Amino acid sequence: MGPTQLSDVEKARILAYHEENVSVSEIMRRTGRGRSTIQRLCKEARDLPPTVVPQYKKRPGRKKKTSQLTDKLLKLAVTWNPRLTPKELKSMYPELLKDVTIRKVQHRLKHHLGLPSRVAALKPLLTDKMRRKRLTFAKQQKNWSVEQWKGVLWSDESNFRVVTFHRLRVRRPLKRNRYDPRHTISYCY
Repeated sequence: MGPTQLSDVEKARILAYHEENVSVSEIMRRTGRGRSTIQRLCKEARDLPPTVVPQYKKRPGRKKKTSQLTDKLLKLAVTWNPRLTPKELKSMYPELLKDVTIRKVQHRLKHHLGLPSRVAALKPLLTDKMRRKRLTFAKQQKNWSVEQWKGVLWSDESNFRVVTFHRLRVRRPLKRNRYDPRHTISYCY
């Protein structure tokens, strides 16, 4: 990620330090900004009245294909349903995304909105509730004799998958729990 722009408050603070004849290295230490940034700001402020903070020039290059509102709408839709694909998103909002390619929607989701595509985690075989129940059962029968255990009938059920299936992909923020029910799929046997 590139350097962040100075806010108007930060610019005013740097210019106030400069007017108080604070050295550039001291301003760097106080603000955490680079020497060239501070020198460029002071040079731009020289030609302006003392109370005016220099504004940024219009950035060159092509405008973004999606607006901030469109990006928010995409994030909301994917947060509501993490299994939506970029193609489905584009078909859901044809007016907003008419000039945008599917590839650009993927890029927006991954890089600008922080929603990379991940393989959905398989639902855990044992939930915490099941583990607690099994542990209490084991503790209760800890002192059983062999004769008592002979009276217990165990059933062993094994499932075998005959046909493979393609793993479903979901959009999940990096800091979200992988085993959140919205981001998992159950076993298909």
